[in-house]
Amino acid sequence: MSNKIKILILNEPEGMGGVTHWRMYRPMLMLESMYADQVEIIWNRGVILPVDMARADVAIAWRPSTPAQLNVLAQVRSLGIRIIIDHDDDLLNVPSGSPAFLAYYNTGHIIKQIVSLADMVWASTAVLKDLYGHPVTAIIPNAVLPSDIVGAPNPVSKTVVWRGDYNHQEDVYAGMSDYFKITRNCKRFVWIGYMPTWQHDDHVEFMPWASVTGYFSLMRQIKPNFVWKPMRKNLPFNHGKSNIAKIEAVCAGAVALTNFSDQPEWKYSFRNMDWDEKQIHGAWEAGRDEIVERYNLESWTHVRFRMINEVLNLGS
Repeated sequence: MSNKIKILILNEPEGMGGVTHWRMYRPMLMLESMYADQVEIIWNRGVILPVDMARADVAIAWRPSTPAQLNVLAQVRSLGIRIIIDHDDDLLNVPSGSPAFLAYYNTGHIIKQIVSLADMVWASTAVLKDLYGHPVTAIIPNAVLPSDIVGAPNPVSKTVVWRGDYNHQEDVYAGMSDYFKITRNCKRFVWIGYMPTWQHDDHVEFMPWASVTGYFSLMRQIKPNFVWKPMRKNLPFNHGKSNIAKIEAVCAGAVALTNFSDQPEWKYSFRNMDWDEKQIHGAWEAGRDEIVERYNLESWTHVRFRMINEVLNLGS
């Protein structure tokens, strides 16, 4: 009989969006690879089989918020399976201007019930740790391998990229004044995934979003100098934001450009677009060094494995 820790993934398969990639697929595949002799991942293939639930030691759910997910987690709890909940967004304060608002409207009580069922919560930021308020919470940020980062910053070509979907349109509109400053000073601006219906210049382009892996491939073709990430400062939702955009930028040889510089995760604030090569490349190198030191996926995989063992030993 196998002595491996059996980890049941409760989320159904879905498209490779940013959150799914950074919080579920990549970390769990890394865990499965690094601890192959100690861990078995039971993937949800669209349905959770009773035999899978019966043999699981711990179940992990990402961003659960629906009555159906609450019912599944209550069943998991009744079987004595340990539960870990992972949150990387403030689902209790989704802004009313977001198209995702209706999906989370009036679900706060369900989210809180789900959190109360958990043995442990994983949060991507300290703000989210305080928000969900579980007594056993580990802050586990998004992370990459050093090999995911390009070897050098991109040559200065005065190229800027924005990546996201329509759920970020409120932030985009709040950053209009910065956007027009940027487009007046860049030679190429590329919207990936979503583009607002503004008057555009010839050097502004749109490219569809496919997947995170496709995005990285696209970014290495575009070779931007900056990845623009505007955020409304007066939205509580934004204060829980994690470092995904910054990591994606550095991996692609670029620097994250934001107006939300009061967050510790965002080191590079909006500046005049003077395209100074030394300054841009220096900022990228600082970002690379920080990510290698603080956001190394291998190191955080060891943390996840340790947290899973702690969950299994709770109350023993």
